[in-house]
Amino acid sequence: MNFLFVRQSFPGQFRHIAKTLAEQGHKVVALGDAANIANRPDIHPAVTVFGYQPRIIAPPGTHHYVRDFEGAVRRGQDVGRAALQIRQGFCTGRHHG
Repeated sequence: MNFLFVRQSFPGQFRHIAKTLAEQGHKVVALGDAANIANRPDIHPAVTVFGYQPRIIAPPGTHHYVRDFEGAVRRGQDVGRAALQIRQGFCTGRHHG
């Protein structure tokens, strides 16, 4: 079975479950913020981790009431784009580095 974990700072609370699933022979892929996952140790050799590069959270001039909301929307767009890039390999069983 295929599993995809999406977490800004993977593995977080998913460390043990991702490792266990990989040890059981499942395909485990994770997607996280590239800066947050850059120096994290591998949790298992069979877990493939991809990083996405977030854009500026909220551009200058964004009203302070909506800065957090705009940042969340922009991050969601970045995650969506990254997921589309890895989708083909994930669905077909091929790994991309």
